[in-house]
Amino acid sequence: ARRFLATHPYRTATGLDMANVEGSAGMSALTRDFLGEVMADLIQEGKMDAAAAPGIADSVMGDLPRRLFG
Repeated sequence: ARRFLATHPYRTATGLDMANVEGSAGMSALTRDFLGEVMADLIQEGKMDAAAAPGIADSVMGDLPRRLFG
């Protein structure tokens, strides 16, 4: 996931299929935390522009999945 996010940030999407709201909320929180950690590492390594990070996060967590899955 880290390598793909570094090379194809706007082609990365996240989603889940959970049986209950609690599971969905929990997985969403874990995914946001993971995404934040990976993006922070990539920024520190100079592999991602800090100014682009919010747009990439919006794309990964919402925009692209909405376009793909409606």
